Amino acid sequence: MDMISADQFVLIKHMMSLSFIAMTAAAVFLGLLQAQLERPQRDAVVLAGVAAAVAAYHQFLIASSWDTAFVLITGELTDTGYGFDEALRLAGRILTLPLSVIALLVVLRLPPEIAARKLPALGGSAFLATLLSYLGAMTSDPSIGATLILLATLPLALIGYELSTGFKDARAARWTIVGSAALSHLLLLGSLLGISGAAPVALGSITDLFGTAGAAVMIYLFASRATQTD
Repeated sequence: MDMISADQFVLIKHMMSLSFIAMTAAAVFLGLLQAQLERPQRDAVVLAGVAAAVAAYHQFLIASSWDTAFVLITGELTDTGYGFDEALRLAGRILTLPLSVIALLVVLRLPPEIAARKLPALGGSAFLATLLSYLGAMTSDPSIGATLILLATLPLALIGYELSTGFKDARAARWTIVGSAALSHLLLLGSLLGISGAAPVALGSITDLFGTAGAAVMIYLFASRATQTD
């Protein structure tokens, strides 16, 4: 990635720390409160909490890689030569996006015949999209990488369309998951065009925060209201 300033390094480090703390807090919060809910809302909140916990772990790894890539001595930032492992973010999304999508579908309490179609279709699409993106980012052949990342757009588009138009409830959670997934993919496509530096890294942390911890809390709030209504 492009060299950054010392101030940018510190700012991004603080953002990563904030994201890690927020994700961890969301996972603990949902773990403590899920017992107050009835099934299937409880199952959805547990899944969302697991997604937040996985995201927190990967955010810790990302922050560690960030600290390893640069060293700040007396106000001067130096590239250590180890490199920042941006693929760690994609590795985490292989689990967090499918878990978030499935948690959302479970909390919506779909009719069994619809759930039988939507859960494997959208959960599988989320897994396929993130897996293709990860493989595309990891390959050493730019043309193969670009092809895989572009192919990942198809299942992501299906998820975006289904979650945006196929349901009426949990609107905030649906749009948070769709928006974060779309922005994450745009950042990845930007990396193919050579766009790097502090801004994409910062946006990646913010996107992960809202797409996992933010969506998880929104799923809990919807589940809590649904339990009180029943």
